[in-house]
Amino acid sequence: MTSFLEVEMLPAGHGDALLVRYGDGAHEGRLLIDGGPSYTYKNLLARLLALPLDERRFEVLVVTHIDGDHIDGIIRLLQEDLTGLGISFDDVWFNGTEQMDQVLAADDALGENQGEYMQALIKHLGLPWNKAFGGGPVLARPSRPITLAAGGTVRVFSPTKEKLLSLLGRWNQIVAAEGFATGTTDDVLARLRTDKRLRALGEEPDALGGDKAAQSDKSPDSSLANGSSIAFTLEVGRRTVLFTGDAHVDVLKTTLDAYLTPGSQLRLDALKMPHHGSSGNWDASLLDRIECKNFLFSTNGSFFGHPDSGTIETVISEVDEAHLWFNYVTPQTIRWLDPDIGEDAIVHFPSGNTFR
Repeated sequence: MTSFLEVEMLPAGHGDALLVRYGDGAHEGRLLIDGGPSYTYKNLLARLLALPLDERRFEVLVVTHIDGDHIDGIIRLLQEDLTGLGISFDDVWFNGTEQMDQVLAADDALGENQGEYMQALIKHLGLPWNKAFGGGPVLARPSRPITLAAGGTVRVFSPTKEKLLSLLGRWNQIVAAEGFATGTTDDVLARLRTDKRLRALGEEPDALGGDKAAQSDKSPDSSLANGSSIAFTLEVGRRTVLFTGDAHVDVLKTTLDAYLTPGSQLRLDALKMPHHGSSGNWDASLLDRIECKNFLFSTNGSFFGHPDSGTIETVISEVDEAHLWFNYVTPQTIRWLDPDIGEDAIVHFPSGNTFR
């Protein structure tokens, strides 16, 4: 039977919320990767409830890292009556302080409060947590593939243990400054109940526009949270997509180099661009390591003005007939329809924001 792999970029403002569906005709699997910021949570919940009841079970919920534009929607979702809505997750991939402490103990931490909320909700709900990794951290080990129940194969390319431990110190510092201890589930949940911005939909907070003025984002990304992003490929039959969260480009290049034989490239059907196409998370030399025609940009450009023009320029100059997939029509994206600017790029807008 013919296999398929679909990636739907939900309208998640300046953030990421990706609905992934794959299968071979006999088996079908679904992943939810991130939930976008708080102010777009209605979009996420509406899309999940539009699914037939028998398609609301997900093999994996992946929370790539603790930044609000990726994690806030999930925090709100996990406060809903998931059983009543028919939504379930066979595994949750998220690196909390417990996983970071395991890395530190083996010697082998921007959103820290949200990280505490996330791990407290996982514990409170009794959700399976990093089950595919034995409860330990999700770390870059692409040579150790993970097979999902419906047959998909996952290879993790970020984070490294160094990036994860860099975040741990910062996480503990900020949580302590907030006046509570990491991992104290009851205290954290009590604090969450006072956070109007992160309530479930039935207790709707005031909308947050997220339309901060565009800021310069040209230097290499130094965010510890972004560096901890879970990045992985999903392989289904002959199709492969690389999901990057906000991963640092130096990590992606290093782990790809370690995985690939010298001179070879990783063949991809699509690349979800790191950090919404930020130039701080992009290096044209990454294209030397991959063979790819489809580039997915998830953002409305309201935060930092993503995607950066320089990032797209390197893609269309290096890749013949590159397909640019955008989930919003914005000044930063519509300009690439101009043949004098976009050259021979093929541009896809919201009516076609599901990559197949």
